[in-house]
Amino acid sequence: MSKLNFNWFPDQDWALVTVTGSDRKDFLGRLTTNKLPGSESPLVHNFFLSVNARVEAEFWVSAREDRLLLLTPAEQVQALKSCIDRYHFGEKVKAEEPSGELFVIQGERPDFLETASYELHPDPRYGEDCYWCFVAEEQVESFRQKLTQGNPWDLRESELRRIKMGRPKFGVDYDSESLFVEIAQQEDFSETKGCYPGQEIVARVLHRGRLNRHLRGFESAQEIPSSWFLKIDGKEVARVKSTIPTGDGGSIGYLMVRREYGQEGQPLTGSDENGREWTLTVVPRQGEVLTGTEE
Repeated sequence: MSKLNFNWFPDQDWALVTVTGSDRKDFLGRLTTNKLPGSESPLVHNFFLSVNARVEAEFWVSAREDRLLLLTPAEQVQALKSCIDRYHFGEKVKAEEPSGELFVIQGERPDFLETASYELHPDPRYGEDCYWCFVAEEQVESFRQKLTQGNPWDLRESELRRIKMGRPKFGVDYDSESLFVEIAQQEDFSETKGCYPGQEIVARVLHRGRLNRHLRGFESAQEIPSSWFLKIDGKEVARVKSTIPTGDGGSIGYLMVRREYGQEGQPLTGSDENGREWTLTVVPRQGEVLTGTEE
């Protein structure tokens, strides 16, 4: 069998949650950082925040005629459901996690994609030429057989795309203690949608204050390890988060860096857990939000 012109990988880091009920849009719209999309929409990035603007749950949302489709990090499914349950006081809203698997397909769209339960293009997590699809549990085996007509992607390819798109990864680049504005991108929030938990702090930081640190990008001619960090006068000022080899002996990724050391083009030399020194250069992260009145 000849190969078709597409690549694919199972999107095991993410899960699908569906939200139904007549109050679903109004309910979620009051509680999250971004406006909800209209019917048959592309994915829109959104977050639940705590009252002190820390990230409680991340999700990408797409609207269908009778439901909202929420793609959320697999490790945050319960946190997402808890956010919905916490604020649910009689509204007609129901959140469920259907059984099945998520896949991402890059390149030419194969005809068999029509057999997926849900399909959407483009997938902004990985690029304009990517499709995401959800396949119900009873269809997964036959769908995987059809995927053999294409070429499987390894983890490095999908991670390179994620990093180039500026997308932070839960459990690597941020966690439940992270401030939203430290890791947010420009399209992750709306300043015209009205109030939501944490909104006052977000607005104050954006327009009247500043952050001490940001998630920024880096590049290096070395393969920077994930244990890289930099201390100055006994204080940690930078730590590598995501890092992925570029295939030419170098690497790219993200680092959480204090404001005064995170200027674009600034070289930083830090150590790994074994004391070996490595050098990287701070670069912009696509879509990053550099906050504060001094910018």
